[in-house]
Amino acid sequence: MQLNLSVRELHPSRSGTVAKPPTAAAKEFEELRARALRILEVFDREDPGSTWAGFRDVVQRAKRVDDLRSINRDLRGAMSGLAPDIRSALERELADRFGADLDQSRIRALAAKARLHGVIRSEREFRAVQAYADSIAGERDANDEFLALGALLDEYMSRSELPNGR
Repeated sequence: MQLNLSVRELHPSRSGTVAKPPTAAAKEFEELRARALRILEVFDREDPGSTWAGFRDVVQRAKRVDDLRSINRDLRGAMSGLAPDIRSALERELADRFGADLDQSRIRALAAKARLHGVIRSEREFRAVQAYADSIAGERDANDEFLALGALLDEYMSRSELPNGR
């Protein structure tokens, strides 16, 4: 019995025909891109215009996970401009399709921490509280939380010397 196997047959990864499983970062990147594109589809449906094509182009050209996180954070804030029923349906769809939004969970936790302490202690915490407040703006059941976060943000910005030296 003779075996005529090439190195490529013995080691399919060297042949280039067997794809490596995507890394966690690659999965997150594609999920963030798909999430942003879906949000933009809804924006375009609800308020048609050329603006959304420009945003889609930015999403498609994004090369870093951090860029897509930032874009999604901004889009989450912009969702507050949608009609409440459209926004709720979109949030449900995103949760069903992609699961929990880990960035939103992280900024929600930082906002809760700031509320617990009664003060925003760093610029990083300030940005997280601001992003979370933007994301809940317009939600009737979150109005008290929105106002409390606004007071924390105002207090932080009114300090004579901010923690970052500004």
